[in-house]
Amino acid sequence: MLAERFMSAASVCVLIAAIVALNEHVSQSTSGALSGDLSTELSLAGGRVLDIANEITNSLASSTGNHMVLVLYALGALVLLGLMLRT
Repeated sequence: MLAERFMSAASVCVLIAAIVALNEHVSQSTSGALSGDLSTELSLAGGRVLDIANEITNSLASSTGNHMVLVLYALGALVLLGLMLRT
């Protein structure tokens, strides 16, 4: 049980390291959060999450029946990803 938790934590760390290595903006945000400016970085990240959620809802509202199946599969994949990362 403990080994599975360590493996999950290590997987999340590897994913974060890959994202930081590939994206300059994420790298700057991560370095800002680690250098002690955590509250500012969290508030900026919260704003970005709200912007992303707004774009998703706008996309869902404007999409027609042609793409609805794909959108539902993508939402299902996001839910499953969230459940996977939670455990």
